[in-house]
Parts: sequence; C-alpha cells; structure tokens
Amino acid sequence: MPVHKGNIPHQNDINQWHHLKNIHLPELDCEIELLIGSDVPKALEPLQVIRSVGDGPYAVKTMLGWTVNGPLGRKEDERKPEEAVERLAEQKRRQDEEERKRIEEEKVRREEEQRLRSQEEALERLAEEKRRQAEERKRIEEEEKVRREEEQMILRKRQEEEEQVRREEQQQRERLEEEKKRREEQERKRVEEERIRMEEERVQEDRRREESIRRQEEECRLAQEKRKEEERIIEEEKVRRREVEECEAKRKLQDQEKKQQEERIWKRWIKEYLPQLQERQKWSNIRRNFTPGDIVIIVDDSAPRNSWLTGGIVETIMDKKGLVRQLRIKSKTGFLTRPITKVCLLLEAAAH
Repeated sequence: MPVHKGNIPHQNDINQWHHLKNIHLPELDCEIELLIGSDVPKALEPLQVIRSVGDGPYAVKTMLGWTVNGPLGRKEDERKPEEAVERLAEQKRRQDEEERKRIEEEKVRREEEQRLRSQEEALERLAEEKRRQAEERKRIEEEEKVRREEEQMILRKRQEEEEQVRREEQQQRERLEEEKKRREEQERKRVEEERIRMEEERVQEDRRREESIRRQEEECRLAQEKRKEEERIIEEEKVRRREVEECEAKRKLQDQEKKQQEERIWKRWIKEYLPQLQERQKWSNIRRNFTPGDIVIIVDDSAPRNSWLTGGIVETIMDKKGLVRQLRIKSKTGFLTRPITKVCLLLEAAAH
C-alpha cells in the first residue's frame, strides 16, 4: 500500500491555513495499517465541510472525526512508495512470525494443559481406583463379617441341635432303661406267676389223679344221666325257639299295623286338618293377614313325614292391593321365601 506516515497531516500543517483554524487534529504516533474504503459508507459520510481557499486544502468532518484533503504546503522529503511497501511487507512478515510463534506457544501451552489434564485424569482415575478398592475391601470385610456371623449362628444352631439330640438320646436311654426295668420286673413277675401256676398245676394234677379214679367210677352213671339231660335240654331249646319265633312274628305284625296307622293319621292330617289351617277365601272378605312375628309351618310335599320346617315370619311381601302374597321366614336352616299357600299359621304374633 503506497502510504506512509509522511502523508498524515499535523496541527502545524492546519494552522497555516486561516480557514481551517477551528479544526484540531489529534497527534498520533503510529503506522498506517488500515484504510477505510467504500465498504463502510457511514464512516465517510460528510457531517460538516469547510471549503478550500485558493489552492489550499479542504476539511470534512465525519463520524470518525476531521479529515484534511489537499496539499499541505510542506517541503519535507517524502518517502518513496517502494520503501513504504517494503516496510509494510517487513512489518507483515514480523507480524506473521509473531503470530506463528504465538500459535506455537499456544500449541505448546495447549499440549502442556492437555498433559496436565491427562495427569489430573490419571490421578483422578488412580484415586477412584483406590476408592473403589477401599470400597471393595470394605465390602469384602463386611461380607466376611456377615459370613463369620452366619457361621457363628450356624455353629450355635448346630450346637443347639446337637444338644437337643443329646437330650433326646439321654431321654431315649432313660426311657429304654425304664422300659428294660419294667420288662425285667414283668419277666420276674411272670416267672414267679409261672412258678406259682406250675405249683398249682402240680397240686391240681395230684388232685386230678386222685379224682380220676372217682370220676371213672361215676362216668358210667353220669354218662347215662348226661344223655337224659341232653335230650331234655334239646327238647326245651326246641320249645323256646318256637316261642321266640311266635313272639317275633307277633312283634313284626304289631310294627306293621303301627306304621299303617301312622300313615293313615298323616294322610288324614294333610287332607282334613291342613286345609283348615290354610283356609282362605278369594279375598271377597278381608281377613287378618300374616304379620311379622307369626309362627308358621312350611308345607313341603316332597319332605318325609314329621320333617316339615317351622319358623317365624320376618317380612311380608304385599301385592298392589296391599294384601300379603309372599312371606320371608327365618327357620333353623336359614331364611326362606314362600307364598302364603305353602305355609300354615300355628301361632299368631300377639299370642306370644
């Protein structure tokens, strides 16, 4: 870029022009590195213009400040554009070199940070591994403690079981000893009884031998008397059997007559008395309805004789006219619902 510091106007350059005496430029000690062009029109938009006088410069105020354009009237030597270009290239090279060094330093710094982070991560992993190992050791110790406690518990339980077995064995031995003593005592008593029995048998045998002769003498007489007695007993047994058979036949006949009489009474009760209990007109005349508390008998044609249920009325079910048609009855088997045609009033509620 063919621009150098010699092209920068100073306040002394401005002061020699009378029409620019109100313009004050700041003194800058810097190199030219950037020129603002048409890509930022707002930065170059004129806010105030001071026109030139004769061949002098003119001034323009923008949002960046005052700029002076035109010959400044200085006679100092200006640098050649080639030198400015070389200077800018050298400056660019130095900046590139510094940027390269900065990038390398940044790379080294990042590598160092990466190494430090790796070391920190390694230390953290090592610490985590140590912590995990410590937790593992603690868990193993706890498991070992629990195992020892379980072993101790098992050992105590085994000792208790062995003690229980020993007590049971001791009790078994004591029972066996008692059983043995009892058997010995029984055996002793049996031997003593056997000895006494044998003595008695010997005595009886002697008596039997003594009586044998006497019995032999009487056998003939007794045999004849025995035959007579057997004949008499046989005859009496025949008579007794005939009497027993007659009594059994009479008893069966009486039982049969009794059953027939009971059946006749039951049939008459059902045909004659039960309809009187169930007597109802076609409600041409309003009579007393069943009421809760009445005692009734439940008619059941399929039930055996003398097995009809009785119960108390707990609820009455009426028709649209207010007359009782069904009853809810509590019996000994539970609650039943029956029509009034299947029940008979035994006792009114007011009577009890």
